[in-house]
Amino acid sequence: MGGADHRTPLFRARYSNDEVDFAGRGPWGSISTWEDPEGRRWLYVPTWGPPAADMPKPRHTNGPAERGSIMAFEVVLQQDKPALVPVWVSRDMSLPEPPVIANGVVFALSNGENARQAKDDGSLLSSPDRIKTKTGNAVLYALDASTGKELWSSRDLIDSWTHFSGIAVSYGRIYVTTFDSRVFAFGLKE
Repeated sequence: MGGADHRTPLFRARYSNDEVDFAGRGPWGSISTWEDPEGRRWLYVPTWGPPAADMPKPRHTNGPAERGSIMAFEVVLQQDKPALVPVWVSRDMSLPEPPVIANGVVFALSNGENARQAKDDGSLLSSPDRIKTKTGNAVLYALDASTGKELWSSRDLIDSWTHFSGIAVSYGRIYVTTFDSRVFAFGLKE
């Protein structure tokens, strides 16, 4: 990793966070990966805020993504070095959590949270204050893994928001938890 001196990146790019606001923009959580049936390797990055202005144009866009999105990249070799080629940017999402990929479908959760945890004076928001400042409800999306096209959405079925919660997939069910300690389960289409 990192070349002969272990300090030189083999690939480097900024695809989000033009403001260089490390407390309020950019990758949000873990990167997910998938290998498609043709053997291509994909990376899916949950991102807070819009794509970078100078990001190479992806093959597919799914509307403006000012608050956040899932960005999909194909891992390729360019001049014998790995590179990330932007393939798609999802629809707009409020702080998407790390996605899960199953059967060629990307399951992404827009968490509905306001991640700013401090007041203007620098003091931390209490739990009741954070509940008042949420940006909306959590929404589970099913997206085509190769285009980002929305296949399904929970819309307003989840009436709360979530905080640092992931998606679990097991035995044909997708599970999401919310800030108020509830578990929502959705069935996969057979």
